[in-house]
Amino acid sequence: MKEILDIVLVFFVLTLLLVPFFHRFGHALPEAHRKNQGIINLMPGRAFAVGLVNVVFFLSVGMVFLIVAERTSDLLKIILTLPALIIFTVLAVTSALGLTGAVQLIGERIAPSQSQWRRHALGHAAARCWLRCATGGLVSCCSFTPPALALVPSSPASST
Repeated sequence: MKEILDIVLVFFVLTLLLVPFFHRFGHALPEAHRKNQGIINLMPGRAFAVGLVNVVFFLSVGMVFLIVAERTSDLLKIILTLPALIIFTVLAVTSALGLTGAVQLIGERIAPSQSQWRRHALGHAAARCWLRCATGGLVSCCSFTPPALALVPSSPASST
């Protein structure tokens, strides 16, 4: 029973830590965030589809590198592991940019008059709630997908 409580506590704390991460990540890479936000605002469905395809493709390429590296000798193992680590690092950064933009867009559609911090918190909460409902509670960790945007009506201020 204690292990289950520990796991739930870890997921809860990690979820709470994602809100400030999404809030500040746009400030770390402002030009990339601005470009990404424009793309997500224009075509959220297309941005989601392209992001999903990229994640699946590059994750599988990185995994193939790691699997092949596991079955080789010392020098070849290092040569094959480095590209996998680079792929995973770039994938993590680009995924974080996409998720940050999606959280911001969901938050703007839910509460356009609130502060940026509150919009990020509401956007993150709405996206996680949508993911739990869409997967029947199977996926309840720290990720989400932007089809939640279709469930949130666009505000009149954002359509002008």
